[in-house]
Amino acid sequence: MRFIILIYICSLTLFTSIDAFPKVPLAYKHNIETDTLLADGLNYKKILVGNQKTKFAVHVLEVNLLNHLLVPTVLKAGSHTLELAKLHDIITHTDSITEGKILGAINGSFWKAYTNNPIGACFIDGEIVELNPYKEWSGIYFDSLGKPFIDNYKITGKIRLKNGNEIILNRVNRRRDSLEIVLYNKYSGVEVPYVSKGKIDDEIATRMAVAMNELFENDSTEFDIDPEILRDELINEKRSNSLENSLIKCKLKYLSNPAVNKSIKCVVVAIDTGVIAIDTMSAVLSYGINIPYDMFPTLGDTLTLSYNTDVQTKVEFRNGITATPRLVRDGKAQHEALREGSKGRRFINSALSRTAVGYSKDKTKLYLVTVQTTSRSNFVKGANLKDMAMIMKSLGCHNAMNLDGGGSTVMVIDGKNVMSTIRPDASRRISVGLGVRQLP
Repeated sequence: MRFIILIYICSLTLFTSIDAFPKVPLAYKHNIETDTLLADGLNYKKILVGNQKTKFAVHVLEVNLLNHLLVPTVLKAGSHTLELAKLHDIITHTDSITEGKILGAINGSFWKAYTNNPIGACFIDGEIVELNPYKEWSGIYFDSLGKPFIDNYKITGKIRLKNGNEIILNRVNRRRDSLEIVLYNKYSGVEVPYVSKGKIDDEIATRMAVAMNELFENDSTEFDIDPEILRDELINEKRSNSLENSLIKCKLKYLSNPAVNKSIKCVVVAIDTGVIAIDTMSAVLSYGINIPYDMFPTLGDTLTLSYNTDVQTKVEFRNGITATPRLVRDGKAQHEALREGSKGRRFINSALSRTAVGYSKDKTKLYLVTVQTTSRSNFVKGANLKDMAMIMKSLGCHNAMNLDGGGSTVMVIDGKNVMSTIRPDASRRISVGLGVRQLP
């Protein structure tokens, strides 16, 4: 009899624990310290999640997506694929060039060291910043109404010519070798080949310093280096040395606004080598070497540009970023780091500051989330990926994914980093942010 009762109790305990995992464990209780209404349908909350032994300081931007004046938006530093900037400055820049106002934002994509371009596909208002996927990383994409979708996307780009031939794009906004066919848009710079003005200024400063040193060593009274003349000379030198300079390029004028999973009609308005300017609603198609003659258009031709996903192919996407790993899939809180190709122990298991994004089952609520790093004085700890999955689940996410974190973790509201009360103006430079834009 005792044996039967023991089996019953063990079975009851087992099934209770299995059922409780997707529901949110009792240990993950919420103590809301701050709840501020930023706009109709947008709340900022600071929540202590956990128990007396372990607490996480969680910052949440909760967006009611039924308010169509609140639009999830990807933000790019300097409107250039290779630029980095503080999230504060990215928001200010975005507000200066788009309608509406960014009410709050978090850091987004990981980016590559040295080149600074975002890792994995990234696009803003339908315009591709980075095309190529990375490993099996996840992406969160938003349709034209701001509805979110998380999946392991792959995007392919192609151009259909007037003669019916199709050009497959190898890359967007950057070239690796002379054989590739590359499309450049406004996120590559104002012209192709593009020369970074910031790098030119750094080189000018270096050369001026060397010249000044030589002037003093030679006891000369002449200093005939004009910075403006030097700048023009350096720009022309770098353009001439650029592989792009000698390649054949076609300037395309969009006839409709771009988007992913949409056919975009374009007109060929210029064909040339050398420097070609890029402006709004245009792109430059750059051919590699050894391309067959029948793959070239003629001036005035109408072409069809398209970027297509491999899943959810019927959804027209407007904004999207890539990161890793998936944290919550269809209500189950379990990170997928290994599946997506991430094996680093520190990345997976260490208690770090983290950033994540997720949404409710009915896709009416979007959650932009940051978790503070470990602080013994404040009795809070950073989160590992398992913690982060449970935190996102406990907030109400039916699907969620991790974003860049650690030192990049930041949430800016009203020009202040809410992660730091001591230095609200401070944050690390990042490549991409994810924010909420309020339309006028």
